[in-house]
Amino acid sequence: MPEPLTDLSSFSFVLAVPDINSSASYFRDSLGFRLEWPEGTGWQLATRGNVRIMIGHCPDASPPRLPETIAILAISRWRTPMHFTKS
Repeated sequence: MPEPLTDLSSFSFVLAVPDINSSASYFRDSLGFRLEWPEGTGWQLATRGNVRIMIGHCPDASPPRLPETIAILAISRWRTPMHFTKS
């Protein structure tokens, strides 16, 4: 018999973004993440609780249509409700 599934307590994501500075600022200023590599170039690690998001600078990446698209992906499993506004 297979083992029962357990709740996951942490999440990690990797995002390719065309503008790393504005993306990192969005996660820090709008979503309350902490930037672990403030002097980093090309990569940034944003953390909040047990959630980690690696943000990689990819100049050819398509920008998200709505900033909330990324936020919803990142916070969809958090137990604490979050409120954010469209920028």
